[in-house]
Amino acid sequence: MTTPYREIPVYEAQEDFKLDKELTKSLRQLKVGKKLIERMKRDAVNCPLYGDGTPAARCLSCQYFVRRVKGIVHCRYGL
Repeated sequence: MTTPYREIPVYEAQEDFKLDKELTKSLRQLKVGKKLIERMKRDAVNCPLYGDGTPAARCLSCQYFVRRVKGIVHCRYGL
């Protein structure tokens, strides 16, 4: 039986990402706290939709996002 999502590992980037205002605003509408957003600025993923080195914070506002558990993002893109 195959899983209905793909598992994408989260890794730590060399430097912090600068998140644009629209992304930060959409995360705040999803009730994500400021401290969590600050912590997630250094996390990156190899996103199948946006490409390599994408901020993991962008995944939370993506329509294909399922969940994030223990350093792994579950994504439905392309399935």
